[in-house]
Amino acid sequence: MNFDVIVLGTGGVGSGAIYHLARGGARVLGLDRFTAGHDRGSSHGRTRIMRQAYYEHPDYVPLTLRAYQLWADLEQRRGEQLFHEIGLLQIGPTEGDVLRGVQESAQRHDLDVEEFSAEEIALRWPGFRLPAQTSAKMVGLFERRAGYLRVEACVEAHLKEATKLGATLRGQEPVVSWRAEGSGVVVRTEQNVYSADRLVIAAGAWSATLLAELGLRLEVRRKPQYWYAIDDNALRTDSGCPAFLYETPSGIFYGIPQIDEEGLKVACQSGGKIVADPTNL
Repeated sequence: MNFDVIVLGTGGVGSGAIYHLARGGARVLGLDRFTAGHDRGSSHGRTRIMRQAYYEHPDYVPLTLRAYQLWADLEQRRGEQLFHEIGLLQIGPTEGDVLRGVQESAQRHDLDVEEFSAEEIALRWPGFRLPAQTSAKMVGLFERRAGYLRVEACVEAHLKEATKLGATLRGQEPVVSWRAEGSGVVVRTEQNVYSADRLVIAAGAWSATLLAELGLRLEVRRKPQYWYAIDDNALRTDSGCPAFLYETPSGIFYGIPQIDEEGLKVACQSGGKIVADPTNL
């Protein structure tokens, strides 16, 4: 079976690639070793923070600004809300990587970011406290345009719209190998052989095997996410609580306030246990 493009992986990145390729008129095949929308990749756990003032590097900002436009377009097509603008409060030492990076991105791209002292944070968002004992001054930067995406719904939305545009999706079909042949590629799965003009590899934790010939060092880490039952209404979105991120000596931690019965979500941005085989966790 021949296609214009084959996409390996139908998660957060793969589903988006399939949708936009199909929207551009390409005949697209999306392959996944699991059923689409599975919980074995990086795009599950209900929510992910969406932000503009990336502390990692200002070069991310044009990409995320474009992403805001594309999410809004997808919401309109689907008739459902995927992005929730609740703001993001990032807390850390003034000379830390996070706050310095946020300020640099905000200044270079003229983004709406506001600084708050420890006292101002406690007054405006009673659910948050800055560490009292620290060798460095701690403050917070609030990004009003940030919020969270309903990640599993985002994947589903991309794939549903892609199939409307003619994309073919095959789940439970692990890829055995792929090779360049002539001006295209041939992909062999456990069930079939496919050919295409182009290949997109968006296989997440399984990319290392598929890209072995390139000699890339890809390290897979497990990132646990936790939900906590809370009694404090100050940590609920309907009380005006924003998403949050703390830079601490123990690492960078982030979370989403309570949006439903699941409770307050907290996870670690840094670190993570190395996973030798993502298929057998």
